[in-house]
Amino acid sequence: MCWGSGDMNCVRMSVILLLCCGTAQCAFESPYIDAATRGVGGLFASGGFSSVFTGEAEGLRVSLGVSPAPFGLSQLQSSFARATVPLAIGSAYLSVTHGGFHLYSELCVSAGVGFSIAPLTLGIGVSSFFLTIDEYGSTRSVGVDVGIRAAIAENLVWGASAVNINGATLGPRDGEIPQILATALFYRPSSQAAVALELFKDIHFPLEVHLGLEYRPITAVVFRVGVSTNPSIFSGGFGVVVSGVGFEYAVDVHCVLGSTHHFGLTLLPSAW
Repeated sequence: MCWGSGDMNCVRMSVILLLCCGTAQCAFESPYIDAATRGVGGLFASGGFSSVFTGEAEGLRVSLGVSPAPFGLSQLQSSFARATVPLAIGSAYLSVTHGGFHLYSELCVSAGVGFSIAPLTLGIGVSSFFLTIDEYGSTRSVGVDVGIRAAIAENLVWGASAVNINGATLGPRDGEIPQILATALFYRPSSQAAVALELFKDIHFPLEVHLGLEYRPITAVVFRVGVSTNPSIFSGGFGVVVSGVGFEYAVDVHCVLGSTHHFGLTLLPSAW
């Protein structure tokens, strides 16, 4: 029996979804994870690895990103756009994430605020999920996310986040939208380096451990490397910032499924 390339892609996608157990780009994995975060092992609780120590930008920050073909399949592609603006009490963000293709489409629109109550930084966000499946129709739901960050010592920060705390679902089955708990420690041994260890738990899947390292030889360039478990994924990447324009690249290497490339662009108009 001879199969066409379309049939083989369908089989391959089915195998990927089974092996990933929810870690593929689709299935509303996360409202927002950029290339920089992917490069350090997907440190979910960081809210942006570097910002743990430096804080949000003093002005408007616009971020764009795309993962064009996870595991070599364009059907799993995802992209996002996010804007962060400073407020008197802290900052606010708006993000839009899209994943899938013409037969299966996921859209997530998120908004939230972060504010400081020394020594804590607190955040809350709301995400609207829209799922469309060709010939089956569409559905939607709303989830609530919260986060907290605290400086334990001069160079040591603790962070935690909880996603979909209200248990929002799509369709009749539970677990359609992940419920995630994550906690992490971030340590900066010098002005050029930072390391983090995170425990990440989707309530329906085994505990994951994420370890990431970031090294900045000069102000404009940063290198990243990371590893995560369940499944075993090795990652790495780099970032370059010139005159308020930043480019990010990261690659994940899955122990079975192969590599996924992530690209990002950040605009900082206040530096222009």
